[in-house]
Amino acid sequence: MDRWLKTGRLETRHDNRDDSTESCSEVPFHQTKNKGNDDRKGKKRKYDSDYLQLGFHFTGDESEPKPLCVICNEVLANSSLKPSLFRRHIETKHPTHKDKPLEYFKRKLADIKKCSLSSFLTSNEDSKMALEAPFRVSYRTARSGQAHTIAENLIGPCTKDIAKCMLGEKAAKKIELVPLSNNTVSRRIDDLANYVENELLKRIKLNYFAIQLDKSTGVTNAAVLLVYVRYLFTNIVQEDVLFAKPLKTYTTGEAIFDMINGYFEKNGISWSYCVGVCTDGAKSMTVNFSGFVARVKKINEKIQWTHCCIHRQALVCKRIPAELSTTLSDAVKIVNFIKSRATNCRLFRTLCEDFGSFHVSLLLHTEVRWLSRGKVLTRLFELKSEVQAFFIDHPFHLSSCISDVIWLQKLAYLADICCKLNELNMSLQGEGVTIFSVHDRIEAMLKKINFWIQCLQMNDMDVSILSALFLSENSIKLDENIKRVQMFTYTHLRLTFDDYFPNRCNISISNNWIRNPFQGNVSSETSL
Repeated sequence: MDRWLKTGRLETRHDNRDDSTESCSEVPFHQTKNKGNDDRKGKKRKYDSDYLQLGFHFTGDESEPKPLCVICNEVLANSSLKPSLFRRHIETKHPTHKDKPLEYFKRKLADIKKCSLSSFLTSNEDSKMALEAPFRVSYRTARSGQAHTIAENLIGPCTKDIAKCMLGEKAAKKIELVPLSNNTVSRRIDDLANYVENELLKRIKLNYFAIQLDKSTGVTNAAVLLVYVRYLFTNIVQEDVLFAKPLKTYTTGEAIFDMINGYFEKNGISWSYCVGVCTDGAKSMTVNFSGFVARVKKINEKIQWTHCCIHRQALVCKRIPAELSTTLSDAVKIVNFIKSRATNCRLFRTLCEDFGSFHVSLLLHTEVRWLSRGKVLTRLFELKSEVQAFFIDHPFHLSSCISDVIWLQKLAYLADICCKLNELNMSLQGEGVTIFSVHDRIEAMLKKINFWIQCLQMNDMDVSILSALFLSENSIKLDENIKRVQMFTYTHLRLTFDDYFPNRCNISISNNWIRNPFQGNVSSETSL
């Protein structure tokens, strides 16, 4: 019994065999077992086109075809590739089709091929749509500024529920094919950003362009360098964000230049195609030897530097007379007293609701946001009655200001002039704004200031909407001291605009041929 349990050779002994026969019988057991199977596996049957008369085609590899019934689409083994087995299959499973002509089976085969092709195209189309869908979802997720997990946790389930209710269970199962995980959305956003960046680089590599840069510091004290590029594409001036990168250490002109120059070298952008640089008036940008502009001009002397017109206009707005500056400071303190305390904020909201006010809260002032001043002062003036009611019998030291008629006249005028300056600032922004349109709007603002001075001299208060409304509601006249402050403010604004925009007329005249290229020819022909 032990010899049958041993692995390896199987030794059988017969007394009537000679030694030679006995030695030949010692063959490995696994070789004797598989020899017949290998012989059977090595024989592969071939398909014949005449088998279609019996209702069978083939599928799979041609070296080892498998018979396919064109009636029931059943696939048999290669060993069943025999006419007798085909007749038996037809007679037992499809007896009504055994006498069908060859054309019938050809039509069945054509239907099978057509269905296979349509199912392949359908699955291929579903795969394409399942690949495109996460890109679209990722694009909207990035634009909304929400966390990437919102796609998997909210958008996906909501879309599935909508599809199930409106289109059925089959459509809901297709929605499950769309990958919307956190990592997938992040990768798709990166792919979209890389594609946009590559397309932008292709446009500006062999084309003249100008850049505009600014450094911004957030609430976390992280300095971010923003670089915009303006270039000509299909005869249209385009403006896009080139990159936004953090300045990890210093914000000097050297650090800014190294970052931009490194980006240009990495992406094959030449400084020789850069025709203009626009920055603010910070020392890191404009200092003579170590500033960013000086380092750029060492590489390309033909680059023209421009002080940002929007930044200059914002500097003009900051220069207000001392009396109005005190009024602004008091107004900000009043707003902060209400907004910075949770109890005061809730009480003031309830008070505004009881009054039936159009607004129920004040706005906080932010110095770095240039449009903040006009909006904050306007909201405070509109809610002056509610603020006055809030400060009744209140020990706050500035509570008496909101009941002072003189102070309210200053507040109304300051809100008016800040709103007009905000409108000017907004008009200087946007696509298609050129140096000509900027100078035209600055000139229009100066003409308005001159007109306001004339109206003020004639005691016409209609140019200041909030001031005129306050005076008419209270049936009072403009205080002479405030009239003097308004006159001084208009004069000061006009002089400040001249300081920050000194050569606006000369630039427009010298480059007027760009605005009207045929004006010179017409004048020369007229002179002849």
